[in-house]
Amino acid sequence: MRFTDILKRNHAIRLREASCFDTSRSTANLSITNLFKIQGGLARKRVLWLLVLVAAVLLNAASLQAADNFYVIATGPPTVGTKITSLPYTITASGYYYLTGNLSYAGGNAITVNNDNVTIDLMGFSLIGPSNSSLYSGIYMNGRKNVEVRNGTVSGWHLGVSEYSNAGSHHRMIGVRANGNRYGIYLNGTDHLIKGCIASQGTFGSGSGLVIGTGTIGGCTAMNFIKVDSYSGFGIFIGGGTASGNVVANCTGTSAIGIYAIGSATISHNQVSNCTTGINGAGGGSIIGNVVYSDTGQTGIVPSTNINPNVLDQNTSSGAGTHYGPGTGVTVWGLNGG
Repeated sequence: MRFTDILKRNHAIRLREASCFDTSRSTANLSITNLFKIQGGLARKRVLWLLVLVAAVLLNAASLQAADNFYVIATGPPTVGTKITSLPYTITASGYYYLTGNLSYAGGNAITVNNDNVTIDLMGFSLIGPSNSSLYSGIYMNGRKNVEVRNGTVSGWHLGVSEYSNAGSHHRMIGVRANGNRYGIYLNGTDHLIKGCIASQGTFGSGSGLVIGTGTIGGCTAMNFIKVDSYSGFGIFIGGGTASGNVVANCTGTSAIGIYAIGSATISHNQVSNCTTGINGAGGGSIIGNVVYSDTGQTGIVPSTNINPNVLDQNTSSGAGTHYGPGTGVTVWGLNGG
C-alpha cells in the first residue's frame, strides 16, 4: 500500500469517528474543519459558564462559613451585617457587626454589647485605647450570652475584651490579639472559649493575659505579665475547664503563675517558661504532658495542696529552679521527667 493510500485511509477513519458528534451529518459532509468548529464551540461554552460563575461569586461578597467556623469574604467588605465606623458604639440587636478600619477612642468603653447572640468581626483591624489608668474596655459586656469576637487587635485598654458578670456565658474569642492591655481577655461566667489568641503586657506595668470563669483556652500565647496585686501576674487563669496547647512565658513577680487553675481543670500539653510558678493546679484535676522550664528561684509545677487531688503524668520540668512542688497524700504521680 502506498503512503498516499495510508493517509487517505486514516483520514476516512477520522471522519467516521467525528461523525459521532453529530449523527445528522453524513461522513462525507463532516470535514476536519467542521470538527474543530464543534470542539471550539464546546470550549467557548465552558469558558462562558466559568465566567458567569466567577462573576456571581465576586458580585456576592456576603460572608460564607468555612472550616473551623471562620468566615471567607469573596471581595471587599461583607454585604450582610452592620458596619462599625466610629466609637463609642453600642450594640442593641443580635447579629453580625464588623470593622472597616482601625478605630481609636479615649473617652470610655469602645464597643458595648447590650444584646445576646452577637458576632463582632474586627476584620484584621484594631480597637485602640488610651493606654492609661482609665478603667475602660475595648469590648464591654455585662451578663451577655453567646458573643463572639474574632480576627483583630485590641490594645491600650484596661481590659481588652471583658465580661463583667458571672451570668455571662458561651462567649467565643477567636484569633484576637490582645496586646498592650492590663488584662487581655477577661471573661467572668461559664462555658467560654478562647482559641488562637495572643495576650502580652503593655505599658501598665502589671496585669494578666487570658482569664475565664469556666471553659476552654486552647492554642493561645500569653507572656510578660508582672504580679503586683492579687489579680495580676497570671498568663492564663481558669476557674475550671481545659487549658491545652498554649504557650506561656515570663510571668514574674512574687507569686506570679504561668497557668493557674483555681477549679478542677485539665491542664495539658502546654509550654511554660520563666514564670515564678509555671503551673499551679490548686483546684485539682489533671496536669498532663506539659513542658515547663524554671529558672533559679522558680518552681515548675505545683500540685494542689488541699483536698482536691491532681493527677500528674507525662510532664517534663527542667531548668535551675525547683521542678515540682510536694503535693499532698492524695496527689497521683504518674511518670514525669525532671
